[in-house]
Amino acid sequence: MRRIADRYGGRRFFCCHVFACMQTRMPWWRRFHRVEWHRVERLVFICRGNICRSAYAAAKARALGVPAQSGGLQAKSGYPANGDARRHAAARGLSLEAHRTKGLQELAIGAGDLVICMEPPQLTAVQKMYPTFAGQLTLLGFWSQPRRPWIFDPFGLADEPWCQCLDLIDDAVCRVADLYRRRHPRLTEMPGEGEPMAEARKRRSLNRSEVCPPSVAP
Repeated sequence: MRRIADRYGGRRFFCCHVFACMQTRMPWWRRFHRVEWHRVERLVFICRGNICRSAYAAAKARALGVPAQSGGLQAKSGYPANGDARRHAAARGLSLEAHRTKGLQELAIGAGDLVICMEPPQLTAVQKMYPTFAGQLTLLGFWSQPRRPWIFDPFGLADEPWCQCLDLIDDAVCRVADLYRRRHPRLTEMPGEGEPMAEARKRRSLNRSEVCPPSVAP
């Protein structure tokens, strides 16, 4: 039971993970497993409150030199990142001190945006809010190894679940950033905002402009 709590954030999130793995294998979800990277101009990370997961993911992406913003489906504007999020980010060489929350409506998402959600219900909520959205949607956990279509919210949890959550985000964001940078070869690292990509993750040989995430058993 302790292992489930540490890896998935508790029994409730473990059940969410199992359900999400089954749900996202259904045909309707196939479109969200693929990204046309040549269309992507900005990454937009979405979670619930924009104080933990999406804030950290956007900071990680920017540290790797990729344009990124974050927002929350239920976020109130102008609040700082969660204290635990700031502490864990600092331990990983990132700063969330300047972060202020934004609602999704404040981000003015458009055709060049790849909106990346943490949970399947968040993705479907974005779709309902923007039925004519011309950009692309995916789940961050589609791009992590191990595959985690539901990246649990570590808010209020102990340090070990926090580390598990941020490890998944780091892995997925590094892969997404690598794929983005392959379509934008002139992009360079942003100095002083995080570790170089070469140290963050070994580069993968992915040459197609439209790439599927790895198929990994839950």
